Amino acid sequence: MTFQETLFNSYAHGVTSVEQCQAWFSTLDIDEQQQALRNVLSLLIQAHPSPAMIQQAATDGPIKPTMTPVVILLKHSLAVAVTKLERLPNSESSKSFALALFIFGQADRHRRAVVCQAGCSHEWHQFDYQAWALANATSLSFI
Repeated sequence: MTFQETLFNSYAHGVTSVEQCQAWFSTLDIDEQQQALRNVLSLLIQAHPSPAMIQQAATDGPIKPTMTPVVILLKHSLAVAVTKLERLPNSESSKSFALALFIFGQADRHRRAVVCQAGCSHEWHQFDYQAWALANATSLSFI
C-alpha cells in the first residue's frame, strides 16, 4: 500500500483521527492535495458506502451539513458526486477531503464488521496500523 492508502486506512481502523489526517493534508501543496483527494475518493468508491451512511455523515461528519461537499453527496449518486467533488475549486478541497475520509471510514468499518466478519484476504484489513504508526511516528508529526 502507498503511504496515503496506509494513512487513510489507519483512520478507518481507528489509529488516526480525521483531524490528524486533515493536519497532514494541510501540509501538502495544491497539486498534492488534489492527488490526496482523488486517492481518498477512490477508496471511498471501493468501500461502497450506503446512502444511509452518506446521510449520517451529513449530520455527524466533520463539516457542516450546508457546505458544498455535503450537498453534492446528498444530491447525486456516488459516482456523479465524486466527479463533482474532484472538480470543485481548491478552496473546497480540505472540506471534500475530510468528508470523503469520514464516509470512507464508516463504510470500511461496516464492511469489516459485516462482509469480512469471518475473515478476508483484503491486505488493508490485515495490516498492522498500530505498528505502522509507531514506526513512522518521527516522520508523522500529526500522530
